[in-house]
Amino acid sequence: MSKNRYVSPEALEQQTKQKKQNKILFILLFLYACSDASIRTEFLNKEDYIELKVCSNSTKAELNKIKGILENRGIQIEFSKSTFGFTGGLDRLDLEIKTDDGFYAHIIGDFSLDQKYFGFYRDFQEGTNNLFYFGQMN
Repeated sequence: MSKNRYVSPEALEQQTKQKKQNKILFILLFLYACSDASIRTEFLNKEDYIELKVCSNSTKAELNKIKGILENRGIQIEFSKSTFGFTGGLDRLDLEIKTDDGFYAHIIGDFSLDQKYFGFYRDFQEGTNNLFYFGQMN
């Protein structure tokens, strides 16, 4: 003999809401697991060479710290038009680079599976052919 059980509309609504929340959580966890969490911001600050490579895991705090270091080297970066996701990493890069010795670049880019890094380098060594580069990085 089966018992019929009454479930109020409010309880059904709560169950439906909980199922939706669980689905969203699962999707977010899946997306996080699929992202390449192993890539990180790379910054080289040598006497005769500077290189910055940013990725989807680069954070505003990292870029602010690097910005201060670069200012002491005569390089200004501006990334205030960049957008950051809910995890704190870059969603869309909008980076301007200006050097005291006249180089300028503006990088706009979205991160995808095949593009992991954007950035620039400034080579101060005499006699080098490539003093300044910006754009996609390996």
